[in-house]
Amino acid sequence: MSDDRFESLLSGLIDQELSQEEFNELQNLLAESEANRQAYWDFIEMHSSMEIMMEKRDAGKITQFISRGEQLLKLQARRTKILAACGAAAVAMITAVTLKFIMVEPDQNLASFETAPDTRYSITNATDGQVDHIQTGDVVSISQGTMELKFKQGVRAIITGPAEFTLVNDSLLDLEQGSAWFHVPQEAVGFTVETPEMEVVDLGTKFAVKQIPESTPEVHVFTGKVRVTSKSAPDNGMELTEGNALKLNRRGQLEPIKLNSEAFLTELTETLPYLYWSFDSKDGFQAKGSHSALTNLHTNPVNGAEIDKGYLELNGNKQFLQTNWKGFAGTRPRSATFLLNLQEAPGDSGNPGILAWGSEKHPLGRWKVAVQHSDQADGYRIRITFGAYRLISYESLKLDQWYQIAVGFDGIDEEFNTPRVKLYVDGQEAALKPNKRKIKETNKLGTVTDSATSKSLRIGSTINSAEANSFYIHGKIDDLCIFDGYLPPAKALKQAEEIRRRNQEEK
Repeated sequence: MSDDRFESLLSGLIDQELSQEEFNELQNLLAESEANRQAYWDFIEMHSSMEIMMEKRDAGKITQFISRGEQLLKLQARRTKILAACGAAAVAMITAVTLKFIMVEPDQNLASFETAPDTRYSITNATDGQVDHIQTGDVVSISQGTMELKFKQGVRAIITGPAEFTLVNDSLLDLEQGSAWFHVPQEAVGFTVETPEMEVVDLGTKFAVKQIPESTPEVHVFTGKVRVTSKSAPDNGMELTEGNALKLNRRGQLEPIKLNSEAFLTELTETLPYLYWSFDSKDGFQAKGSHSALTNLHTNPVNGAEIDKGYLELNGNKQFLQTNWKGFAGTRPRSATFLLNLQEAPGDSGNPGILAWGSEKHPLGRWKVAVQHSDQADGYRIRITFGAYRLISYESLKLDQWYQIAVGFDGIDEEFNTPRVKLYVDGQEAALKPNKRKIKETNKLGTVTDSATSKSLRIGSTINSAEANSFYIHGKIDDLCIFDGYLPPAKALKQAEEIRRRNQEEK
């Protein structure tokens, strides 16, 4: 085949004058010869009147032609000058020729991932079936639990829910919400984390980013350094070095804070993040566990509440434990287990709280597990309260007897706008009776933790402003465990027992 014939076929392609036989002839010539394919690309470039930046080609490798094919497709998508001139028929012919030689699909998998037990997540754009990689543009939502990401260039991340993020490319993660820890090796320097309010560019380090709705964004650097920029003041970026941390205040300014290395998980855990009060003499009133809130959590006795014989004992005379932990907000799933021994009945009008947090001023803004007087002689029941909406157990509790209690809240039933709750007493499911079948749509159920009227977790008391003794437990509480997420009560009890056992072994 002469060069003149080949050039004639190329000209015919551009001018839309090729017959089907001539088109097939051109395809065969391109398939047979690397030199012809090279000439084809030179011809296209010349007639496109555009500068296409390309890497040096290895004349003996088909991968060179693949790369060119991808670039031509981009050229077509941008309506380049040559394709605009050729019209629809030429576009179809050029596309057919190009696609014939795109031999390998680019790998869009950016990171592999694993999750801790009981983690709940979804990946937008994920195909049906088992998914073990996250691809370009995938949006990942974690409603509870923890996920570990491993990027191809060596970046490793631990992201704790609730969280939502997007992998934009192999060097950019868009963190809409969540708590995330990163280890970036030297070869991946420049890896960037963007939040709605700031940008964090890694300069070779281990660092963490916290983007939580009810709090200001934070960055903590454990080794190396990062560059942090506020999106509201992009000219005022700063380098943050090892051992330092900052937050973005309400004015959009970067403000130094104390480094908190224990606030972020660096490995997957065996359970959902949790807080555990053993009430043993060694631990006292303070909690243990794996939840990030633990680092700043303080539990203080009020009015002489004390630990006796390895459990919390309260006399019903305004004794309780006050913490500084705000609790879980909104409809965030949660679970709790504890041992309870009532020593004296609550009054007919009282519903003493076992644990409670939120705002009593919002109709549905308080979450409380309490005890309610029963019509049965010497009988008392567990009552779970979401403000004005209440669920009352049919299971009767007697005085001076230990009971093992597990409560799980698994979000909202959308049809009735009511909470999904499970209660177990001594390992058996206890039926719950609601005081209302349905909540008005105008009243959205959700624990309010960020209001001026919100109160932090109390143990052994309600959060009502009333001072009556009937709002305070007279009895004993032991081995309180609160999980960040929903666990079926039977599983929560099993995990709580394992936590208690490990705590005993550590002593």
